[in-house]
Amino acid sequence: MTSRFPDERRREVLAATRDLVAERGYSSTTVEAVAAATRTSKATLYRQWADKAALVVEAVSAGSPLAIDRIDTGSLAGDLAAVVDQLAARAAVDVPIVLGLAGAGQCDPALPAALSARLLPQVEALRAVVARA
Repeated sequence: MTSRFPDERRREVLAATRDLVAERGYSSTTVEAVAAATRTSKATLYRQWADKAALVVEAVSAGSPLAIDRIDTGSLAGDLAAVVDQLAARAAVDVPIVLGLAGAGQCDPALPAALSARLLPQVEALRAVVARA
């Protein structure tokens, strides 16, 4: 990814992408629609994100990242409760979008791969919480 794409612009594109996916669903959201909504060229978007799946996954996960790696209450039960609290705080917003992505992943093989790459660090952080106990 090029550093010439300003952070503010990146946040704008990600917010528009998230809004489009929430409104239309993954399958009906296109890079062309994101480009039009943000007055950005498709070429610029493709320089930043390899494909639609990468763009959507980053947009969906950009809101407020989970901080599992910073959880340390002193007990496994406390740590797991803190993880659940973080997940619950995001669930109301994310669940409808994530469920839509789960279904779309059956038609777009790039989507599960992009989701997996994005979620793997969170899974590893959770493994570390359990291993620490």
